[in-house]
Amino acid sequence: MKFSIVFSLFTLLLVYSCAKSNNIKDSGEAECGNYKVEEGEECDDGNDLYDDGCDPQCRIQTGWECEGSPSTCTLLCGNGVLDQDEQCDDGSRQEGDGCDAECLLESGWDCEGEPSVCTPLCGNGVVDQDEQCDGTDLQGNTCESIEGGFTGGELSCSSGCTFDTTTCILPNCGDGILNENEECDDGNSSNNDSCLNNCQDASCGDGYHWMGEEECDDGNSSNVDDCTNECLNASCGDGYTWTGMEECDDGNTDNGDGCNHLCEHESLPLLNTIDTVSGGWFQQTIFYAGDPHAPQLPVLAAANVQTLNQAYVFTESTYHIISLPSRQWIGHGQLSTDFPGVSGSAITSAYGVSWDGETESTLTLLAGEWAYSYSLDNNTQAITPAGDNPIQIDWSNAGEPRPEPENITSSYLAIENDDGWVTVDPSQVCGTSSTTVGPYGISITSGLSLYVQEVGSCFEWCEMMPVASFPPFGVSGAPAPDKIRAMFYVSPKLYVVSNP
Repeated sequence: MKFSIVFSLFTLLLVYSCAKSNNIKDSGEAECGNYKVEEGEECDDGNDLYDDGCDPQCRIQTGWECEGSPSTCTLLCGNGVLDQDEQCDDGSRQEGDGCDAECLLESGWDCEGEPSVCTPLCGNGVVDQDEQCDGTDLQGNTCESIEGGFTGGELSCSSGCTFDTTTCILPNCGDGILNENEECDDGNSSNNDSCLNNCQDASCGDGYHWMGEEECDDGNSSNVDDCTNECLNASCGDGYTWTGMEECDDGNTDNGDGCNHLCEHESLPLLNTIDTVSGGWFQQTIFYAGDPHAPQLPVLAAANVQTLNQAYVFTESTYHIISLPSRQWIGHGQLSTDFPGVSGSAITSAYGVSWDGETESTLTLLAGEWAYSYSLDNNTQAITPAGDNPIQIDWSNAGEPRPEPENITSSYLAIENDDGWVTVDPSQVCGTSSTTVGPYGISITSGLSLYVQEVGSCFEWCEMMPVASFPPFGVSGAPAPDKIRAMFYVSPKLYVVSNP
């Protein structure tokens, strides 16, 4: 086994050296996608995705702002600040509240301040643009002065700031005979059927509830009250946020997209990434609505598969495969089917042992003081449980300080020490004859302490410190220690799943 490890490391170094020699670039040439904002680049977020603020040519996309190296990009519209080309910004991208998803003023609204406070123009007592009237201000109009052929009656203003001609009188209106200037005449006094008392056809927005055809009709242009502009009662998933009743409404009842089926804001898990070369944390939300491979339940643990550039993420009943560095979910399955023996609810952490060039990787799930190991075929990805599962963890002779197995909440294994985060002297930890530097294991406990274990020579615990004292958790942008749910390391990056 030692010969295999040494040979694999030698092969890695040889391949790395050849790769370096064949990829020498002009020192003045910018390399888009390396997480560094270099000369000629406006941004660099380390990926080639569109619609995330920094395009594949490392240019800032319209409507975005990017800062830092690596770049963190945020939408300008929705940040509550009036940026260039914005007419308003109310801190959201919700339609129908006066300021639309492009931060443009919606018709019939007035928005002021930062963040913008938007109020409907209709109802302010002043006849604004596109209004026929407002409150008692009819602009001097009467039933006789407006179009319609009315011969008398009293003109009023509807709640939608349009003329209400219900009490205006048409010649012979109500006699049951369709006369000139009448759209209808049903000969009755009801305003809740297909023909209003002014002999005009009932329609959505006229302020009268057409029974059997409309659910409601409030006669205004607001979509964020209890009656939408389609004359439907406001409801969960209609796409309009009902003021005072809903926190959000994204037009569906899916969970896992930021707004759940109860129209409440969701706190979705986060995937945090730091590059060991360039440094700096990158964070993205894990949306799982509409993605069958994404975890639907809280994440409990994760294990790296270095050879495949993937990781396995575990919940209490399922596992999920994420491809890296694209961060795309590509597979999933039932824990009980492919990882038999282990109780999902008992999982505390996990780690993977995966060497480039090997035909198999090992995934180990920890459940308190018990370890369950599984062999993963790197070609077929078939999973085979170890014959001696489970193995009871015995760290009685594994050095000090060491964590208690049941207190470990997340772990990862790095098969190399190129990042420099761990300074382990194997001769001091494992004996004077030991020279192997790494691999090493990192474990975090429920008490927010971080433990380092040398696993290249003697499997000895060698360091303990507060989580924030361990690079990279002490730098800006790092996930809060108490929010960390799982970790995995796929060189050259550390990935952390955390609660928001």
